[in-house]
Amino acid sequence: MVEFESRPYGPEYEDPVGRLFESSDFCYRTTIPMTLGHADIRRLAAGSRVVLADGLPVGLWSVDSLLWSAAGQDVHSGLYLLHLRLASFVPVEWWRAVYRRVLDHLRDRQEVARISFEVNEFDLLGQDVAEALGLRAEGLLPDLVERDGRRWGRWTYGAVWPVAAPAGRRGDW
Repeated sequence: MVEFESRPYGPEYEDPVGRLFESSDFCYRTTIPMTLGHADIRRLAAGSRVVLADGLPVGLWSVDSLLWSAAGQDVHSGLYLLHLRLASFVPVEWWRAVYRRVLDHLRDRQEVARISFEVNEFDLLGQDVAEALGLRAEGLLPDLVERDGRRWGRWTYGAVWPVAAPAGRRGDW
């Protein structure tokens, strides 16, 4: 059985995370991962967490609040955009396990009513994973991004739950 954990992105992960971005399908906050330099990767990964499988970096995750106050503060809306990408070689079961861990982590700390997950139209792996996670396709924004000389849309997937009070910290993930 694989042991998963996550750690804050930092200098010790620059090289292994950089190697993840060498794959054209590692679309973590970008449509063109294989063209990014080290500074671009550091910027995209800043504030993210590195997913480790048996101690080896296999992906990144982070969440953004979907509602902010005029002062730029999270209004604790329970509405979040999930950024999650694992290497293409990992099985879908790993995606499910990591997704459950991320949700548990969030629910331990705050109310979670909705998770949104965006996937580019050209990203067939991302679409397959979203469906395997049980997320519902909510719509396609056409012609939103450019890649390989053409315009592509971006799918939004989501899940909604009844709001429950945070469970309380059970540890960092």
